[in-house]
Amino acid sequence: MNLPSLITRLTTPWGFLILGMLGIAWIRWELTAPNLWIGDDTGTYLTTMHFALGTDFTGVGGDRPPLIGFLMVPFVYGFGLTTGVKLLAVIVSVIGALPFFLVARRVISPDISAVGALIFISLSVYADTLAFGFLTLLVLALVLLGSWAFLRFSDKPSFDRAVTASAIIALIPNL
Repeated sequence: MNLPSLITRLTTPWGFLILGMLGIAWIRWELTAPNLWIGDDTGTYLTTMHFALGTDFTGVGGDRPPLIGFLMVPFVYGFGLTTGVKLLAVIVSVIGALPFFLVARRVISPDISAVGALIFISLSVYADTLAFGFLTLLVLALVLLGSWAFLRFSDKPSFDRAVTASAIIALIPNL
């Protein structure tokens, strides 16, 4: 791939969105580097992870549905406790831009949808969740993705689209 074609791809709404998400994620990573502490919610997610793996020695695990615990496993074991939790929190804090963009571009132009998606994840509530618990943002992203999947199904009903939309929505109460 040559440089002009790369620049052309990056100037599309998808390219702008991905670059913006990476930029916001990098800023959040850098700003939380010296300050991340594990709050009550994140501690509960870690306890749920140990409960789901059968290694909860506290006996209080299982306060959350197990999927958040399983989602944390590769991050915690791959990057260590603090870095893994921080990395997952940063990813979750920006991932909502993708389903927001998918839903928004159904009613407004892709360019405005990309800008709107980046504004959506730039809200201060997203930055606050890095320390206090990021599960709500993950659920919100799944609700948006499920909405997009059901809208997609309503455009052209098919069995695979119905199963996809239903499966996405079915994940929500298990997080």
